Amino acid sequence: MLALGTPEADLSGVLRRLRSRADDPLPAGPPPNPATTLANALDVPRAIALSDLLSSRASGPQTRGRLDGAFSEAGAPIVAETARQLTQVRARLMSALTRPRPAALADPLLLQAALRSHGLLGKVVDKGADKAALAAAAAELGAPLRDHFHQKVSFMRREVAWLRQDLSASVRLLGPEAAELAALDATLEAAMSLAITARVEDTLRQLDRAFVGGLRQALGKLPSATDDAPDLSRWLWPGGWLRGHLEDVRRLALSLYELEASGLRALVDSAARAGSPTENRT
Repeated sequence: MLALGTPEADLSGVLRRLRSRADDPLPAGPPPNPATTLANALDVPRAIALSDLLSSRASGPQTRGRLDGAFSEAGAPIVAETARQLTQVRARLMSALTRPRPAALADPLLLQAALRSHGLLGKVVDKGADKAALAAAAAELGAPLRDHFHQKVSFMRREVAWLRQDLSASVRLLGPEAAELAALDATLEAAMSLAITARVEDTLRQLDRAFVGGLRQALGKLPSATDDAPDLSRWLWPGGWLRGHLEDVRRLALSLYELEASGLRALVDSAARAGSPTENRT
């Protein structure tokens, strides 16, 4: 059985590798300005709501919560519960992506049979002439993997959203500063939600292109172009292209989890430091 280790979140690295396999390198030049990236990501109507909220905060009385130091007595249990539940969400996501789908992606003989059925073995694969065959093989092998990834990531995002909704009431009870943070978080989350969904959709397209490109490159590197029964087990060894693709799928899922979870952690941690109704008053 193919044994995949525990991945590390590496969103930029994964996206670069996917684009490299798809012959779609990242554009040259400096990275984009973070403020510009955020502005482009915001949904316009909800961004206006966020702007209105920030403007009202600037003109209103200043609150005096502490956003550093120890957690408040009331906030510490919420922080612990958030960490516990997020750990469970992460474990479910990683467990669901442990076994590749379809099974041919983890079995060299099944993989060989699938590629042979599309006429991709025993010949020199041409990027142009064999475009349709490569696309058909990717539809049989890569698309189910991508769909499985999408299903599990979508469920993970819903789980984090449900958890955020459940914890928001507890956060608001920590005091006025915490309640303001919860209101700001809710508005920002609404403004960003459509952009994150669009990013996930773009990632799915990159997975498709990377699978086709990686498969084409790997077929071109087989020891014999005329062997219609080559040993494909090397593709699943450490350093093999298919193993690397499968590991990148899990890294990508973990990176998207961290993107979702980090915002919730930041809200809860900041609210827990802001105090409770009877704390941080002079």
